[in-house]
Amino acid sequence: AMGFATLTKGPVGIVVPLLAWFAARGALPSSGRSSGARPILVAILLFAGVVAPWTILVAIEEPEFLRYALLEETFLRFASPARFNRAGPVYFHLIGLLWGLGVWSIVLVGTGPDLVRRWRAGQAEADAQAIRFTARAAGVILLFFTVCASKRPGYILPAMIPLSILLSILVSGAPRRAAGAIRTFAWVALPVALAGLTAAVFDFWSWIPPSLLDGRPPTMMRPVVMAGGACLLAWALVGAFFVPNRPALALALGLVLAPSAYLLQLGPLAAYAESRSARGIARLVGDESDVVPQRATAF
Repeated sequence: AMGFATLTKGPVGIVVPLLAWFAARGALPSSGRSSGARPILVAILLFAGVVAPWTILVAIEEPEFLRYALLEETFLRFASPARFNRAGPVYFHLIGLLWGLGVWSIVLVGTGPDLVRRWRAGQAEADAQAIRFTARAAGVILLFFTVCASKRPGYILPAMIPLSILLSILVSGAPRRAAGAIRTFAWVALPVALAGLTAAVFDFWSWIPPSLLDGRPPTMMRPVVMAGGACLLAWALVGAFFVPNRPALALALGLVLAPSAYLLQLGPLAAYAESRSARGIARLVGDESDVVPQRATAF
């Protein structure tokens, strides 16, 4: 798996899993015996068998590839914020995790006391080892990409895997506490949804200069906020008034929020996406035309 990840994303495909493993492995119970060097040797051979043939072939065809891949795309991306113009504050990925988890970030915070109690319980708690393992793995991934000079929201996606396992443990152990966190989120979401819908109805977005919207036209913002606000309002009403003492309903409600909001945004965002896509240009150019690539010097 690390071999295919390395082919896909470069050296980070092996660095991130190994960092998570070495940081978290101490949380697992010891087998009481040493497995020796044979499994490590087999793992190295399997990794080399996946990565080496393609790397050698590309290095032969493009002698500059390895320098570009290792120096520019890996080392400089990690060490130089100016090289790719992707610098961000130290809390960049923490905000990204909270945003990416959505309502489940509130569940994670709401079940925090139970997490700490079960962490300290040690062997008395059946899931304590899994809690420590997933928390350490997620923590070291967050630390690695926080130290990295280049920052993009998608970089932190690997941390979602241990965090999802951790959330499943917390939800199964304290379903009512998790349901209470979802209901609290619903009460907070109610005024936010109403404010967004009010702004969209009175066309508040037309008053905002495009420069403050990162180039997105104000006309696009109104249908986006209308769809998102309506979805969030309906979700918040159900969550605020119908989930008390119904943990199963609350958890199901948490599951449907992100997919439903995504599906409702497909229509309003379609025109904007087409304006930023090369698909329309490719359709006009056709298959028989010659296209000459040119490096962009300014945007």
